[in-house]
Amino acid sequence: MRIYWLNPSISFKAIYADTAWMELSSTCPNEYWIQPIINWDGYHTIEQLIDEILSHSPNMLCVSSYVWNEKLCSDVLEKIKTSNPSIITVRGGQKQTNNNFIDYSCNPLSPGEPFIVELINKLTNSSYPIPTKQFPEESSLVKNASYISEVASIGKMKNIPSVVMLETTRGCPYACTYCEWGGGIGTKITQKPLQNVYDEIDLCSILKIKEIDIADANFGILPRDVDIIQKIVDNKNMFGYPKSTMLYGIAKTRLDKKEKILEIVIEGGLMDHFIVPIQGITQEVMNNIKRTDVPLQDTLNLAMKLRKKWNVEPIFELILGLPGSTLLDFYNEMDLVEYSGTWNWYRYPFSLLPATEAATSFYRTLHKIKTALMISPETDDAADSNGSYNLIASYRSAQEIVVSTYSFTKEEWKEMFFMNWAQRVLGPNLSKDRKASEQMKEIYSEISKTRWFAKIKEQLDLLVEGKKETDYLDYDGLLIEDWVTKYYINKEPYGSYN
Repeated sequence: MRIYWLNPSISFKAIYADTAWMELSSTCPNEYWIQPIINWDGYHTIEQLIDEILSHSPNMLCVSSYVWNEKLCSDVLEKIKTSNPSIITVRGGQKQTNNNFIDYSCNPLSPGEPFIVELINKLTNSSYPIPTKQFPEESSLVKNASYISEVASIGKMKNIPSVVMLETTRGCPYACTYCEWGGGIGTKITQKPLQNVYDEIDLCSILKIKEIDIADANFGILPRDVDIIQKIVDNKNMFGYPKSTMLYGIAKTRLDKKEKILEIVIEGGLMDHFIVPIQGITQEVMNNIKRTDVPLQDTLNLAMKLRKKWNVEPIFELILGLPGSTLLDFYNEMDLVEYSGTWNWYRYPFSLLPATEAATSFYRTLHKIKTALMISPETDDAADSNGSYNLIASYRSAQEIVVSTYSFTKEEWKEMFFMNWAQRVLGPNLSKDRKASEQMKEIYSEISKTRWFAKIKEQLDLLVEGKKETDYLDYDGLLIEDWVTKYYINKEPYGSYN
């Protein structure tokens, strides 16, 4: 069977190896798994993508859709099924809508490997063994070394990072209400064979992959994780690659383990900043999202210790609009940033991901959650090497963003949203003699009375009603921080509006 795999990337500032394609193709190796698109330059219309898919004469089209590519995936499935009804259409991933053109669908909360094996066995009378373990005995990355080599080559050609997302574990024993980690929340952690992890790190280093990102939900929680991160550093010293790494799931790791891992990464030159995972600053918020973490002050103390020792920036990881948070809490968070001295960051707007507890009707009702569909800005970097925008720039998917709860109104959300981005340029100019929270509130009061802010306010009003046509960072071609710099900091005259 000829199988085409479609999983459009989240970003074009890097070339990502498609881990899911490597894993699924390795479970049914006798089928012909058509290599997915690596370089999206040149794909400007959906018709070009359809022609690309059909040119391979696939028997099956497998699509993995999520919040960043759901609209494109849905339209492709419809056009493919309309063009050639004989092609079997299969859909997986956490975001699945418009399923009229789907023959088979994988449960968003179920692993993909057993599903695809059972389906192919059914359709082809094959006898592939049903996977019973989270990780196979043989590395799917090593099996696809030539593909990873091509990813690295294209990244070098385009002068952007090539990235491999490396899972060393799956599963998460915690159950934060906003999370739908791919390995499963509220589940037992399972480990990839350590030798496979080492082999994959060696492979990426030898093939000159620029960045290895650790995609575990709780990296650092296992004793072996220190050895894994040291292996990456050792390989950088030996081979020159990877040049950098990203740790996504170090949030809930015990403080001493977190410090040890961050020390290794920073000293090894793999990160020029580090994430300070907080999410919210009050116990009410933490209770509402079922978040368990080390005490806030302990986290801040570690952040300042690492900043002072290594001169690297701590980047706060907070979520804008969690139930229980208030406008006062929002401004109080500014004092934490002032304490750290790092303003170049922003809170992530709270998005209700489809397979989370927060997206259930009970949770919405309990916390009086109201949402609006907003076009996400994930394709602000989607210009190809010729300077024109590729296909995904015109297929940005909307996300369901929380705009009010029992603890804040839509008007307060708009103020928080605006100042969330404005703080990046306002913060460095604050007086050191007064609290940042006090000054930021006063600044907003001043800005909110200006003529130029009225133009932004019109679009913010549309934003909270889900009626803004451009992405939530675009305000007539400028970012919020650009407006603030131009008309508040630099005090340029606001005359005729362009």
